[in-house]
Amino acid sequence: MPNFLGVIDAAVSVDILLQLATDLADHESELQDCKAAANSSVFVHDGTTTQFIFFDGEEPFQDWNPPYDALFGAYALANEWKPKTTKVNGQYTSELDRIKLFVLLDLLGDGARTIPSYFEHIPESHEAWMKLQPLLSSYLIAEQSFSPIQHISDDHEPFLKLGVPILHLIPDDFSYRENGCWHKMCDDMTQVDAEATSEILSALSTFVRGYLD
Repeated sequence: MPNFLGVIDAAVSVDILLQLATDLADHESELQDCKAAANSSVFVHDGTTTQFIFFDGEEPFQDWNPPYDALFGAYALANEWKPKTTKVNGQYTSELDRIKLFVLLDLLGDGARTIPSYFEHIPESHEAWMKLQPLLSSYLIAEQSFSPIQHISDDHEPFLKLGVPILHLIPDDFSYRENGCWHKMCDDMTQVDAEATSEILSALSTFVRGYLD
């Protein structure tokens, strides 16, 4: 659609990731300064880093039928990384096995919704995310989805099938899709809740730092 903005789906999520990258770069710089000023043996790091991936080609040309029609970018990268190995501490490790956690953001930014786990067994990552509820007054972090939809096909799908741990941060209030502005011209800046967006960024920054520190 000409002039379509797609702010909630998913420009806000992209903006959150870009800001998070800036925050983490500043955080890494602070850690390096601390390390230089103190005994380096105090700082033990397992080499965990953060990669930011922006997928293209999620939407189908006709009917949703991944990988044949939808999720083109995600499946392309998963297939590229599947046979790839990297030498770590003298041993070759699969590129996919090196992923501690794959976090996917989608449909965030309008607030007042629930972000559940979409898995039968609650992953440790979602339990850790639930502990950040005090930072998220605009969102409810739930153990399970209250929606009849228990699985959402999204860019995490090919990685999930290959055994990569997933944290899928997407609200389960699908009134946005059914009655709101999903794939409509009204998905613009008027839909954004600035406070909710700021809360997600703050919570995600805290969450990711927990993996890196």
